[in-house]
Amino acid sequence: MSVFRIACAFIVMIALAGPAAFAAGGGGGGGSSGGVSPSGPDPNKAYSDGLDALQAGEYKKAERQFKTVLGAVPKNADANYYMGLAKAGNGKHDDAIKYLEKAIKYDEYQYGAYDQLGRSYMALGKKAEAQQALDALNAKAQACGDTCAPALIAARDGLKSIVEGSAPAAAAPAPQSLLFGPRTEPRAAYMDAVALINDGRFEEAIAGLKVLGASIGPNADVLNYLGYSSRKLGRFEQALGYYEQALALDANHRGAHEYLGELFVELRQMDKARAQLATLDRLCPYGCTEREMLADRIAAVVVGAN
Repeated sequence: MSVFRIACAFIVMIALAGPAAFAAGGGGGGGSSGGVSPSGPDPNKAYSDGLDALQAGEYKKAERQFKTVLGAVPKNADANYYMGLAKAGNGKHDDAIKYLEKAIKYDEYQYGAYDQLGRSYMALGKKAEAQQALDALNAKAQACGDTCAPALIAARDGLKSIVEGSAPAAAAPAPQSLLFGPRTEPRAAYMDAVALINDGRFEEAIAGLKVLGASIGPNADVLNYLGYSSRKLGRFEQALGYYEQALALDANHRGAHEYLGELFVELRQMDKARAQLATLDRLCPYGCTEREMLADRIAAVVVGAN
């Protein structure tokens, strides 16, 4: 995908679709069918309501909301993390641990999940397991040295005070976990991420897109660009997970089908790449840029092999 095409996709989205375009998933990543189907619950609204419930200490309501989100995107790290917080707030620490471990599995940089995981283990009297969560945070802090994210330091120090006994192991979620701060303004954050992608600054783009996703909830366009940026950094497994989430939200997202096909091309899984091309043939009966870009990538590999 060219720099010009990435930038134009977003500009056209704003110009044609109006204020609701971003939340609907209308155009990021090269093309969308219009976002989440209106026939089911809206995971973005459920996500927002779940955050509000967590901040208000209404943990049962938060559980219900994040159950809706996870019904749409079960591999979303943020939703699993917040469900873990809600379970912990209700004193269901065994259940909380399951969701927190999933959050870490899907995003190893979900620092708050390590923090709450250790706290939940401490609440269950399992100090050895809590120490393992702290050890993981210590290892990450040692690796980044003076460049560590503030969230990592806060999570490590918070859990350390619990595990080492200088603070009580409260049943409620870790205090810093609920300091979500102001919700991100979607369009500005999205455009900033697109600019970073255009410049090839994929690590920074991923950081910005993650903050955006944590603020607004699962969005096919955001997830698609997380996949694109991850793929450009050679993180193919993570990229696959992001594309799968994007398509779970919008099965007809043309950009996600293109990028997923390109990922399969890079992995030389050509049958899977052609399957994505066939999907784009169906979605674009009169042709579209996404279909042509993927077809060119497949053809280049075939020619190179001959």
